[in-house]
Amino acid sequence: MSVTLNEEAVYKSIYTDEDVYTMFGKEVCLVIDIALAKGGPESIVESYYSTTKSQQQPPGQSNDTLSLRTKLDWCLPNVLQEDRMIKE
Repeated sequence: MSVTLNEEAVYKSIYTDEDVYTMFGKEVCLVIDIALAKGGPESIVESYYSTTKSQQQPPGQSNDTLSLRTKLDWCLPNVLQEDRMIKE
């Protein structure tokens, strides 16, 4: 028996089925949006993994804390770009 994932149906369900959106969560849907827009899911995943590694603190922390730190770093704009974002 062979099973094939219908990627198009999965992506469509993220945008049209609230239960699927809720199951994946806002952050995962955001990452999928970026990956689809950029056309390079592997590079997006590698970038996210790199962000996770950069947020690890010695001697370690809980997975929840690491996950939160990663999401904040991933989703918030770079501090160095703030001057360009703020208009007086």
